[in-house]
Amino acid sequence: MAAPTPEEAVEAARQAEQRRLEAVRTLAEARQHADESQAAAKQERADLEARLARQIGETERAVRKAWKSALSAGWTPTELHKIGFQSPGKPTRRRRDSGSSARAENGSDDEQHSAPDLASQASDAA
Repeated sequence: MAAPTPEEAVEAARQAEQRRLEAVRTLAEARQHADESQAAAKQERADLEARLARQIGETERAVRKAWKSALSAGWTPTELHKIGFQSPGKPTRRRRDSGSSARAENGSDDEQHSAPDLASQASDAA
């Protein structure tokens, strides 16, 4: 086999380099797509958790209101317990912990409870 001419050698090198560049471009595009998908999923999860936390809060408020109505109608807590109802828990309040000011300075002051936290609080209170 004869040695390639300088033009053939340069063209072969150019083609090999083009394939390498295309592989890197494909990798970069896949990584960017994965990063964007992860960011979108993270936002969607945060939105869902916030919506579920609101729903849980609303239903817990409805239970507390119905409990108070039952008491106003003449039922006693003991009677309601005997029927099978548990006293509704007190509303949970968001509290700032000692690290909240540092988060506020960093722009990430997230005080919301996640839905699983609220669900466990609701079941603990029930």
